[in-house]
Amino acid sequence: MKEFKSQKILCVDDETAHLMLLQITLQEQLNASVVTANDGFLAFKKARNQKFDLIVTDYRMPRLDGNDLITALRETDTNQSTPILIYTGFYESILKELNPSYKYIDLLEKPSEDDELISTIQNLMADKSSISKFKVEKKRPKTDLNFLNSFIDATVYTLEQMTSLSDLVHQAPYVFENQSIGVSISANITMRSSLFSGVLGIGFHETTFLRIASDLLDSEQEEICEENRDAAGEIINIIYGQTKLTF
Repeated sequence: MKEFKSQKILCVDDETAHLMLLQITLQEQLNASVVTANDGFLAFKKARNQKFDLIVTDYRMPRLDGNDLITALRETDTNQSTPILIYTGFYESILKELNPSYKYIDLLEKPSEDDELISTIQNLMADKSSISKFKVEKKRPKTDLNFLNSFIDATVYTLEQMTSLSDLVHQAPYVFENQSIGVSISANITMRSSLFSGVLGIGFHETTFLRIASDLLDSEQEEICEENRDAAGEIINIIYGQTKLTF
């Protein structure tokens, strides 16, 4: 039997007894270093900054299920192409959910005999150069309006509390096609999590920003300059902090 010496495997399952049994099996049969996690979120934290040679994961799990875990893993730099074996007791139903997108994904029904498990793992790892028969679709997440509204509410609250602006209202979003938005100053914060990545940005026209900066600095500001431009960054930092309180 082929041994995977010095190979590192991540095993994920919310059933403690099964996770321990899987760990022992892989250590004995493959002579591999096995790292464990009892839910998808913890698995992602462990895989975000360390490279694994194989990931064996359950599918129906708390906090981050199998599909979301795979989606998150494929967004990382460290495990974009790591072979993943979905080892699950819901084989038939999950099989119907899997759609083409990512490579190096295979599926095995749980429980299986040790020989079948090890053979499946060896074939998956050996066949990494080709497209496996199962792949998982990278699904476009639905927009959560509560998520977006938290940023909008925080922006309104911050500007009303820190400036003389009042009774602020927000309108429906709109898109400028093939033309500049025309703001004079802007600031942004990059946000990234296991299931979300994006940029929180804010921009002001000059007259609006100078009015806000005058309130913040308690002195009349006549033009955008080195002394007041940091105010845009400070505003978005406060908005972001206020949004996190909401979350």
